[in-house]
Parts: sequence; C-alpha cells; structure tokens
Amino acid sequence: MDQKLQFVIMARSGRVPVLTLCQDFGIRRKTGHKYIKRYADMGSSGLKELSQLTNMPEPHRRRDNKGSHSRSGVHTPHGDQRRLQHP
Repeated sequence: MDQKLQFVIMARSGRVPVLTLCQDFGIRRKTGHKYIKRYADMGSSGLKELSQLTNMPEPHRRRDNKGSHSRSGVHTPHGDQRRLQHP
C-alpha cells in the first residue's frame, strides 16, 4: 500500500492523532493535512505527485504588463522593445 494512502487511512480512522502520524511518517503536519484534504476532495488519485512545474510560466511568455521574460530567462522590466532599442 502506498505510504500516503496508508497515512490517510490511519488518520481518518481517528485512532492515532494526526500529529503523531506525521511524526511517525516523517512529514510535516501541514503536509499531512494536505494529504487528508486531497483524499477527501479527489479520492486516492488526489494523492499522486503533482508537478509544480505545470504552474510555472514559460520563460518566453509575458506574465503581465509589468515586464516579461526573455527566452534566456532574464526578466526585462520594460519588455523586449526597450531592450532592442538600446545600442
């Protein structure tokens, strides 16, 4: 059985306090509660690893009007136009 699922099942049983389970499993209390919430919201599929990279903007995509990222990943405060006009 997956450790995350085992943790959630034990936590939901109420026999052992969540804090104690977190210590036993070597995770932070906040992480333990996150697993419990994901399981309640999405079932066992909510316990799968989620890539944090999917939430990050691509380096060459403009994020907002305050600036953009060039392909090199360097933040340009006034967008690429001012950068190209400078000698």
